[in-house]
Amino acid sequence: MISKYTHRTAAVIGAGMLAASLAAITSGPAEAAPITADWSPGANGDTQLRSTVSDGTPNIGDTITISTEFQRKWSIENVKAFKQIADGCMKYIPNSAKYQGNPISGVVVNSAPAGQRGDVSMSAPYTGAWQTPGLGAGWGDSRTFAISFVVGANCATGVPLMTTTHYSSAIGASNSQDRGPAITVNAPAPKTATTTAVSVSPAPKVGDPSTVTATISSESAVADGSVEFFNHDVSIGTADVANGKAKVSWTPRNGGAYPLKAVYSGTSSLAGSSSSISGSIAPKDPDPEPGAPTIALNGAPKVNESVTVTVSSDAGEGSAVSLSANGSPICGSLKLDGNGKAECRWTPANDGAVALKAVVGTKSTTKNVTVSPADGGPGDGGPGDGGDPGDGGDNGNDGGDNGGSLGGFGSLGNAFGS
Repeated sequence: MISKYTHRTAAVIGAGMLAASLAAITSGPAEAAPITADWSPGANGDTQLRSTVSDGTPNIGDTITISTEFQRKWSIENVKAFKQIADGCMKYIPNSAKYQGNPISGVVVNSAPAGQRGDVSMSAPYTGAWQTPGLGAGWGDSRTFAISFVVGANCATGVPLMTTTHYSSAIGASNSQDRGPAITVNAPAPKTATTTAVSVSPAPKVGDPSTVTATISSESAVADGSVEFFNHDVSIGTADVANGKAKVSWTPRNGGAYPLKAVYSGTSSLAGSSSSISGSIAPKDPDPEPGAPTIALNGAPKVNESVTVTVSSDAGEGSAVSLSANGSPICGSLKLDGNGKAECRWTPANDGAVALKAVVGTKSTTKNVTVSPADGGPGDGGPGDGGDPGDGGDNGNDGGDNGGSLGGFGSLGNAFGS
């Protein structure tokens, strides 16, 4: 009965649980507590198995090792095939399967969804390779299989996840279910909430680059994780968070309305969150005719805020300049100075798309701009839009919405039965 060992036996769920075995986690946490289960697959009890899980209450992401130890009375037993069964959420660590500490080749991983049984199966390379010796009426030396897994993020927490072992040998086989220790994964600690605010500057315009910025806020500074940005639910890029911000460059190819969304991934300790803003993309400026004047602004236009509009032309000094916004004249009596420039202080009264048109002599040009609402209005990246301090917004708290596993383990041919 493997009586020469001292062990803590796992509470059995159902009749006779499978013994899942150890191979202790060398880097596991100090509080890891192995659990074991002993069982005999035959009626005469001449073969005894002990299964040990290196940590019966692991955390998500931990590594556990399941070891199954064979002992035998009387005659030898040559194991031909071995299968370790565990919940499909457990991720097998490649090359971790060992017999007596030696790597096993030809391992087959049969995956299954979380909550179903997956397995890691293997066959002896030759007859006698996995031989358990008997010792008359006493127990012979033990032989051990060990297989390691990572506890997947999709593992159920707080409930028993059963393990078991199937094997076949020259003198018998076992495909008993639920004989091993039950693994109970600890529920992760609650994550700290975050808020995400998104803004864009300058106002989007077809063919011109804008910077889309996400500002991530929490109880303390956020310096990890990533943000993916979307326009009309199509990704426009991903950036890592640094000093609470993530940025991507975006050059719209088409005009019209836009809904921009930023989705923060979260971390092991921070919850993910997201935020959206909407607005309009200004059309591309028409190609100017040769010798036409040019229009430049010293900043992004915003309702009730003055911006300088500069018209440049190669016409002579004193030439009259006509400047209009959506057909309405602004800044009358403009004339070119000695540098071929005329300046106008323009204070937009309404937000939205504006076509600025400059006419000098017989030549004209049009520049399309988007006027943002005054601070506090929707769509400007300011208060109420989740904008960040550097983009005309507030602290970003407005607009955030917080918003090879084992699977259906198969079998090794007909080695194990059903």
